[in-house]
Amino acid sequence: MQLCVFNLYIRMILANILLPKK
Repeated sequence: MQLCVFNLYIRMILANILLPKK
């Protein structure tokens, strides 16, 4: 099961959308 990885990926994407890296 790779739910943790999926959760981390979603969190990373959300963080990028909310706080885009410059």
